[in-house]
Amino acid sequence: MPSLKFPGSPRLAPGSLGIVETSLSALLVLSGLRPGPAIAATSLYRAVSYWALQPIGWASWLALTLRTGPPRSPPRRSVRRGNPSP
Repeated sequence: MPSLKFPGSPRLAPGSLGIVETSLSALLVLSGLRPGPAIAATSLYRAVSYWALQPIGWASWLALTLRTGPPRSPPRRSVRRGNPSP
């Protein structure tokens, strides 16, 4: 269904918040579904496809951060001052 993915393509809002929901609900209503069930189905779809994946991403990030530790700074190079000896 390429027509359902097109409204979310332009990134006008973070996560296309509001744009995808409105477009999908409108398409479902145009397909013959009543507005109430169309909005409920869209909300359920968005909750599962977008928000349900957030805890998985955060848990993965946390596991990687705890396993590898904080980023380390590179070692400093010593610099000789004065004239170099031959």
